[in-house]
Amino acid sequence: MNTTSGSTSVCSRCASATAPRSPEKLDRLITAACDRRLDAIAFTSAPGVDATLRAADRLGKRGDLGDALAQDVLTVAVGPVTAAPLCAAGLDPAVPDRHRLGALIRLVCERLGADRARRFRFAEHRLGIRGQALLGHERPVPPGPHTLGP
Repeated sequence: MNTTSGSTSVCSRCASATAPRSPEKLDRLITAACDRRLDAIAFTSAPGVDATLRAADRLGKRGDLGDALAQDVLTVAVGPVTAAPLCAAGLDPAVPDRHRLGALIRLVCERLGADRARRFRFAEHRLGIRGQALLGHERPVPPGPHTLGP
C-alpha cells in the first residue's frame, strides 16, 4: 500500500481461471471507480478486464463504470491485448510503449502527475485534491474526524 503522497493503492486480483474468493473486493473497486474515488485503474490481463466488466454488469454499474473510466479515472492497460476489451467497450486506455509492468507503472506515475490533481492557490497556500487525498504544500493532510464520504 502506497500512502506516501497522500494516495492509497487498492489491489484487486481479477485474472483467474476460477471464481474470485472474495468478489466483494472487486465490487468495492468498481463502486469506488464509479464514485470517482480512484485516480486510476491499471489492467494487466484481458481476462481481468473481462472479469471487471462482467462484475460491473452484475452490479448494474456498467454504464457508470464506463463513464468514470472515460472521464475521470485514468484507465491503463499493460499492452494491446489487454486493451482490446476496453477498446471494444468504447474506452481509450493508455498503453505504455513497452508492454511490461515497469513501463505500465512509469506511465501511471507520469499520467497521475500534476495534470491529474486539481490545484488551488489561496494567498501563499497551495492546495491539491487528488481522489480522496488532500495535499497542502505537496504533503498529505490527514482528514478530520468528521469527514464526509462513503
